[in-house]
Amino acid sequence: MDDDSLVRTLETDWAQFRSWPLGEVRSGGSLHAAWNYSVKTFAKLRQRLNALPEDVACVAVSGSLARMEAHDLSDLDLIVVIDDRQQTVNDDCSAAAHANVWDLIDGAVESDEDQLPFLRPKPGGIFSCCASWKNMTDVRRRGVVDEDLTVFGHRMQLLIDAQPLAGFACFAQLQDDLLAWYSEDKATAVFEEGTPLHWLRHDVLRYWYSLCSRSSWLYPQEDARFMEVNLKLRSTRRLLISAFLSAIRRQQQNESGRSCSGKQLLASLRETPLERACFNLSVADQAELETTYETIYEFIARSIPASLQLPREMLEALAKLRSLLPVHETRWQRLCHRPHEESPCACMEGTVTPSVEEDRRQSGFWLRENTGQCDFGDFQRQRILVAYSVTRT
Repeated sequence: MDDDSLVRTLETDWAQFRSWPLGEVRSGGSLHAAWNYSVKTFAKLRQRLNALPEDVACVAVSGSLARMEAHDLSDLDLIVVIDDRQQTVNDDCSAAAHANVWDLIDGAVESDEDQLPFLRPKPGGIFSCCASWKNMTDVRRRGVVDEDLTVFGHRMQLLIDAQPLAGFACFAQLQDDLLAWYSEDKATAVFEEGTPLHWLRHDVLRYWYSLCSRSSWLYPQEDARFMEVNLKLRSTRRLLISAFLSAIRRQQQNESGRSCSGKQLLASLRETPLERACFNLSVADQAELETTYETIYEFIARSIPASLQLPREMLEALAKLRSLLPVHETRWQRLCHRPHEESPCACMEGTVTPSVEEDRRQSGFWLRENTGQCDFGDFQRQRILVAYSVTRT
C-alpha cells in the first residue's frame, strides 16, 4: 500500500465516515439519529475547510460532534493546531489563523440547508485559541504539575475526545507524537510497573479529578447551569475517561515485553468513546450500557431541570452508568489484565476473609472520600472481594 492509499485508509477509519456501528440493539433511537446528524455536519464542515490558512497544521473537532452525538443545539468545539515545530508563530499570527478558520466555517452558503448554526467560542477557554504543536510535545514540560492549563487541556482533548476535520495526515502524526511524548520507560523498567504508557494513565486520571473538583463549584447561583455541567460530568465525561482508560489497558494487555509502540491505542482513537467502552463488555452489558447512556443523553438533550432535584429513574440510570463505566482501576480489573495469574473467574467460590473485608471497606472509604464516585453494585462488589481473596490466600 502506497502512502496516499494509507492516508486515505486512515481517514475513512474515523467515525465521521462510518455508518451506525451498534447494530440493531439501539437502531432507530436518539443516538442513532444523532450519529446520522453528525455525519452530515462533518461533511458540511469538511467542505468549508478544504484549504487551510497558513501555519495551520490541522483542525480537529471535540465535544458532542466528535462523539457523533451532535444535535441542532450542539456547540462546535474546534481545535485549531498551529505547526510551530520548525518556526515561531507569534500570538498575532496564531490569533489570525484561528479567526481565519472560523471565517471559513461561517462562509457564504448557497441554501438554508447549508447553514451551520454554530457560535464562535467565548474568550478564555481552550477552544478560543490555537493549540501549539511545539508546546504540546515539548519534553521540558514532562512531569510539570503546574503546566499551563490551556496546553494541558489541548493535549487531553486531542487524545481523548477529537476527530480531524482537515489535515488528516498531520492530525495522525500529532496524535502519534503526543503518545510518544507520554511514553516513559526508565521508571517502568527499574520498578517493573506496567508499560511506558502508565504516565498517560496518571495524567488522564488527573484530568478527570480536576473535572470532578471544578464541576462541584461552578455556577453556585445558577441551578440549571450547575445541573447541566454535573449531569454531563457523570455521563459524557465519565464515558470519555473510562473508555480511554479501557483502551490504554487493552494496549498494555496486548503489548509484548516492555516495548509499547502505542499503535493499537492510536487505532482505538478512531472509535467513538461508546465503541471503546463496549469493546470488552458482554453482549448483555453492551445493551445495558447503550440503553442507560441513551436514557441520560435524551434527558440532557430534552431539558435540564432548573431545580436541584432529579427524577428517581435518572438517579438510578446515573448509578448504573457508574457501575458500567469504572474510572478508578480495581484489583479485579488488574487481575483481569494479567493472563499469567490465576483467573478470578475460576475462583468465584473463594472465601472472603475478615482481612479482605477490611481491605474492601478501607478502599471503598478512600474512593468515597476522594472521588465521591464509589457506587459498586452487589455483584461487582462480590467479584472484587473474591479477587482480593485470591491474591491474599
